[in-house]
Amino acid sequence: MTDFRTIPLGNDFAFAEVMRDAETCQYFLEAVLNLKIRHIEYIDKQKDLSDSYDAHGIRLDVYVEDDAGIVYNVEVQNRRESFKRIRYYQSGMDRRLLEKGDGYRNLRRTYIIFVCNYDPAGKGYPLYRRECVLTSPAGNTEYDDESYCIFLNAKYREEYRSAMPEVCEFLDLIGQNREIDEADYETRLGQKAAAGLRILRKDEQRRIAYMTFEQKLKDEAYYAREEGLKEGLEKGRAEGLAEGKAEGRAEGKAEGLAEGEAKGVKKGAIEMRDSLIRKLMEVQSLTREEAERILS
Repeated sequence: MTDFRTIPLGNDFAFAEVMRDAETCQYFLEAVLNLKIRHIEYIDKQKDLSDSYDAHGIRLDVYVEDDAGIVYNVEVQNRRESFKRIRYYQSGMDRRLLEKGDGYRNLRRTYIIFVCNYDPAGKGYPLYRRECVLTSPAGNTEYDDESYCIFLNAKYREEYRSAMPEVCEFLDLIGQNREIDEADYETRLGQKAAAGLRILRKDEQRRIAYMTFEQKLKDEAYYAREEGLKEGLEKGRAEGLAEGKAEGRAEGKAEGLAEGEAKGVKKGAIEMRDSLIRKLMEVQSLTREEAERILS
């Protein structure tokens, strides 16, 4: 388990807690998007109003909108799965935001921002943007569907730091597991995020909530694994035996049963993992990707 006294901002729990501060979140969006925002509010009321981190189904994102009706989803990413995850999140946001009966023209402007603890493009730059382009032999044409995806790179190269120092100070905290002092940071975003992380690390109630959250995941993963192993092996072995016997009869092999046993073990392992993922999704209200990440 992570030592809560040195928990980095890149930890899912720490990131969600620090970014729940509206001022920190607003500074972050303004620095990343290079625009001025007058006001933001958390539009997922269930998550925002929860007294405890694990009181409801767990979704480790920041979901806000500004006074102009623009919607922002910010997430920290520690695994290299971002591109298809972006696709999944975008479709979910659009379905949620488009009122029943509304036409596509009423889709709102959205930003998905992934804060990555790795370099998603391998170029060393702190920030990457996805562009929408139609390509043809006659030339390329950009188009704007008002859905924007941005990747931040916590593994940026130092030579690019001067291009966006405020964003880079924030990114420096993603992997920071040493004692921090906001006085060591020069930008308002760096200072605010560092202060939030320092305060979080000393918050005994949040430490207990984090430990409870971690243990809850471990317990549920254990019981789901036990049930999944039993169900998966039984189902896989039965299917494998039937398949092996059928092949043995068809080919006149006496070892058809033995082959069925071998196939049953292999199929059982696959079924076990799939059953475990389904149980985690059910118990924790997770997406399949989130359940697979916990299982890994």
